[in-house]
Amino acid sequence: MFDQRPAYLAQKTIIIDKLVICRKDQEILRRLASQVARLAARPIENEKRDLWFRHNTLEATRPLIFCDPENGWNEIITDAQMQCQGELAREWEMTLRKETFWGESMGDDRVIEPYFEVPYVYSESDWGMKETKIGGQN
Repeated sequence: MFDQRPAYLAQKTIIIDKLVICRKDQEILRRLASQVARLAARPIENEKRDLWFRHNTLEATRPLIFCDPENGWNEIITDAQMQCQGELAREWEMTLRKETFWGESMGDDRVIEPYFEVPYVYSESDWGMKETKIGGQN
């Protein structure tokens, strides 16, 4: 089962060893990324992007439809469909499969974008200041 929260809400620590993606997983991800790129290059995606822009600038447009399965993705894309073995590769595979499903099957006005977002990486530090707690129970 995959974390269903939007990516910007998911906060996790990744061990460096898990950043390595094996050759087989790379091939799977490349194939899925090619499918997403093909979908993103369709003329309809530019039309939808323009429609959202006009809608957001309060121009009169037709009603826009946005369908989001939210916590139902695990019913749409099952574990049996997942092919990658590595943890990070499986997360990226799920993201790419969602985009492919949206572009091929959903039929709403969500734009399939021609890029893949990789979240930022940081490590917490004390910025040179050590915390000293004085008093209190906790």
